Amino acid sequence: MKKITLLVVSILFSCAMVFSQKNTNQSVFENQNSIYGTVALGGLWGTLNINYERQITTTNNRIFKTFGIRFGGGYWSTWGSTGSHYIITPTFLSGTGNNHFESAIGATLLYDKDSYDIGVSNANHGGYPIPSRAEYMDIYPAGTLGYRYQKPNGKFIFRAGAGFPDVVYISFGAAF
Repeated sequence: MKKITLLVVSILFSCAMVFSQKNTNQSVFENQNSIYGTVALGGLWGTLNINYERQITTTNNRIFKTFGIRFGGGYWSTWGSTGSHYIITPTFLSGTGNNHFESAIGATLLYDKDSYDIGVSNANHGGYPIPSRAEYMDIYPAGTLGYRYQKPNGKFIFRAGAGFPDVVYISFGAAF
């Protein structure tokens, strides 16, 4: 009888504890999807890209309140080479107001189109086989540290910061 009573009390106590816990799935932002364009310059390097970001979850962490994922793609250029690039990074945002610190770390795929075109030209003139495009694609780390202005219930997004491949960047976009 003591075991059954202890079991019933434990179950009731557990239910009371579950109902009293704070809901961590509540979003920092009303709009969990965003799209923004980024322009970046740094020395002889520049990028232009468009990004889609999705807020995945809100945490109780003191530093980062929001975790999301960013997918992007665009164009890069440097002295002597140009090409396309694709980015995937988990993103972390601090704060619950309008001003946020953001950071991200992930990967970027850079395709060097100009070097590929030179390789094709050399192959055509030298009688060599045409090189594979994969030989001119490289994966590098990607990441950002920056500032984001976005109201919790607003649509406008402004971002500025530094990272790779976006060296020193500025972004404008919208949440939906």
